[in-house]
Amino acid sequence: MHKPATGSVQIVLMNGVNWTQALEYQWSGWKVVSADGDYNGDGRSDLVLHKASTGSVQIVLMNGVNWTASKEYSWSGWKVVSADGDYNGDGKSDLVLHKASTGSVQIVLMDGVNWTAASRVPIDPVTSVVDHFIPGLAVDPATSGATAHLGLTYYFYPNAACGGACQLEVGFISSPDGGAHWGTATQLAGPMALSQIAQTSQGSMVGDYISSSFSGGKVATLFAVGLQQPSTTTFDEAMYAPSTPLTVASPAQATNASSTAGVVVPAGGAGTGKTQQSIRRN
Repeated sequence: MHKPATGSVQIVLMNGVNWTQALEYQWSGWKVVSADGDYNGDGRSDLVLHKASTGSVQIVLMNGVNWTASKEYSWSGWKVVSADGDYNGDGKSDLVLHKASTGSVQIVLMDGVNWTAASRVPIDPVTSVVDHFIPGLAVDPATSGATAHLGLTYYFYPNAACGGACQLEVGFISSPDGGAHWGTATQLAGPMALSQIAQTSQGSMVGDYISSSFSGGKVATLFAVGLQQPSTTTFDEAMYAPSTPLTVASPAQATNASSTAGVVVPAGGAGTGKTQQSIRRN
């Protein structure tokens, strides 16, 4: 539990409907953004904290209600959009980061409280004008390590500088070797005019409604699609999925290597925490 007024965090152990033990921690200025991941593979959930004033992310390893170690990272400008997936199959949770200003998506692998160097998912060239956002990333639980299968679904603008004429599309890309190499990106839906998407007080939105999951070695994905309104008084936006599950690229097809080229994360790493919920308007 988190108390915004004081910044306190409380861990409460439960045995069903009753609590058995509780302990409070004072992490002033920090907010818990994930309490589901196991970052050191000990079978117990750990915490990811974010400090809005600095953009820092802190991993706190837990052994129940007590914390055993922590480490702080400063990755200014990046948001944590997933903190509980294991993308290389090593039994330890990893992070997915998104940078709104560039549309970049990064996977950061954990070995406890240390990070590997961030690598860019090679959907488009570094100099591309495409803007990618709201990722839905999945790992095949039947694979692991250097042969882990990954599937990534995402929304994108073909041109980030689209002003009031933005066209939203949905894409998919996959990796057969734990993210070291990726196949060719595939368009799944769109283009959609922003007028075909739900209008809210914060602009056009698809929410954070996107997902990727493995079943039988293939990727099932779900995403929002806005269609032309049947009339001026009706609206047509629903959740869609490909008619058949998506296949992961083979090693021979995965010719796009991920690398640190174009990655602008300082050594040591950054994020914020909340999943980006609205379509970014330029």
